[in-house]
Amino acid sequence: MGRIAPQKDYDVLVDALADIAPDHPEAQCLIAGSADEAEAERLEQRIDEHARNGRRPAVHFLGQRSDIAALNQVSDIFVLSSRWEARALVLQEAMLAGRAILATATGGTPGLVQDAGILVPAGDSRAFAAGLRRLLDDPGLRQELGRKAALRALDLPTEEDAAAAARSAYAEVSR
Repeated sequence: MGRIAPQKDYDVLVDALADIAPDHPEAQCLIAGSADEAEAERLEQRIDEHARNGRRPAVHFLGQRSDIAALNQVSDIFVLSSRWEARALVLQEAMLAGRAILATATGGTPGLVQDAGILVPAGDSRAFAAGLRRLLDDPGLRQELGRKAALRALDLPTEEDAAAAARSAYAEVSR
């Protein structure tokens, strides 16, 4: 889940998926979110380029969706290939769903994920492909990381916590 924008570095994800395609033809990647049209077109061209080389990644652009929780539930792995992130809401949603996580070790992601996922360097499609292979080849690891993600999610602030923090901040300003 995430908008199609340069920050998300879907090039890394597309290249990693192309790398694993021969060994994992069953792997499908669903990308839900709004799109920068130029970026989406460029990514489609990149996918087509891999296809011409016999390694077409199975990437499906779903557009803007309102059923993110359901998409998380039908997914085996949540991937985040961003160049930078603060504390990605989509990552927190995946953790709440108990999904195994593969993400780039950037911004607030390492502190959020901790041992509940596989973290790789940003911009490294080979490391991303290696992480995908590990998760696809090891259902037990996927299950264990999903369990850890769900447990970590119990420590996330709730909507009520966020509302209380906002009320407190407004109360401070109005004094």
